[in-house]
Amino acid sequence: MNLFTQIGGFIFGVASSIVFLPYVTFNHWHKRARLALIIIFTIVLVIMYAVLIFFFHMYQPVGLGQANSPDCIIDNKCDSTSKIIDLL
Repeated sequence: MNLFTQIGGFIFGVASSIVFLPYVTFNHWHKRARLALIIIFTIVLVIMYAVLIFFFHMYQPVGLGQANSPDCIIDNKCDSTSKIIDLL
């Protein structure tokens, strides 16, 4: 795994926990702040899913000798054998 995977997983986990976990409100201000957080992080989750689907469909390995992953493009190190093993 690389750094982008870990940072993305952390952000996705925090956003998911804010949206899906139950909460307790103490007053009207907490309720409005929580509603704003839920709306903002729901939008963040939708954008992250869209980016995930985009990368999934755009950067698929073409064959056993070539791998087109985001790591290969970002790091500009395209060792085909290690990238295919990482993708599997």
